[in-house]
Amino acid sequence: MDAGSTRRQLIARWLAIGGAAALLAPPLGGDAALTAPQTDAQVLADAFAVEQLVAFAYARVLASGALSAGARRTVAEVLAQEHEHAAALAALLDQLGTPLPAGPTGVATADKALAADKVSVSLAGLRSQRECLKLLIDVESVAEGTYFVAVSKLRGATALRLSAEIMANEAQHWSALTELRLPGDLASAVPSPFVEGYP
Repeated sequence: MDAGSTRRQLIARWLAIGGAAALLAPPLGGDAALTAPQTDAQVLADAFAVEQLVAFAYARVLASGALSAGARRTVAEVLAQEHEHAAALAALLDQLGTPLPAGPTGVATADKALAADKVSVSLAGLRSQRECLKLLIDVESVAEGTYFVAVSKLRGATALRLSAEIMANEAQHWSALTELRLPGDLASAVPSPFVEGYP
């Protein structure tokens, strides 16, 4: 079997797992279950909004002054990659003729959005490196969950490939941040071969 065939089989298996997970998800409440499926543009716009929230959180952590020099370097590198994600999504949304959603306007709106996504640490009072890293790990879980859901909804090959690539990168971020928070604990930093985040 050639490398191309193996890759296609792995992708097909991965997509099947994502589709099965979507089918097994709990039903939406009320009229939400009756709404039309989202278009690729809507799914990507949602992902772009999350990327803006993620970048806002990273910038806030960097501004807190609570990180060691090494942690600051890692967080700055991850933030640069988050900006690349947003730029790639923005380019694809532009091709689809979709306006970009606005990002958080301040700490209060960002905290409200994060709380809605199960993130309990506030951006307003980051005092320690441990607290900052916990926040960013949770934020990465939100990003992973966004793309986990996206890959079950997207239909276009370009959008699907981009979302899968970003999801994998978000999982790398999660692992790097967890290793920073728990140095040497690789079992915690790479807990599972499967990534769901907070879907």
